[in-house]
Amino acid sequence: MSNNISLTIRIPEKLNIKLKQQASKLGFTKTGMIKISIHQFIKEKPYNLLDVDVENYKGKNFRLVLNINDFTNNVLLETAQKYNISVNSVVIRVCILASQYYEELLLKLGFDD
Repeated sequence: MSNNISLTIRIPEKLNIKLKQQASKLGFTKTGMIKISIHQFIKEKPYNLLDVDVENYKGKNFRLVLNINDFTNNVLLETAQKYNISVNSVVIRVCILASQYYEELLLKLGFDD
């Protein structure tokens, strides 16, 4: 299954920087980490995305292009419809959950900020 869909997302710059640093420490690409997190936090361990606090991430946005396959696109579309929010908002909320998860993981692995 190829990544035949390019999705342009705007995420808060503060969140982008945090994800980029975490991905670098773990040896991932930021977009790879986000794509894995979409499935982890929506399908594997479903979270109520409306409970995710987005207030700490207000401000200037960073434009990010995610190349995704049809399956991931459908997951995003279904989730956006379920919560009555935009796909962009789904991705932001997943990124916040991912950042929190990877922050804890990095601490357990002995990485300091």
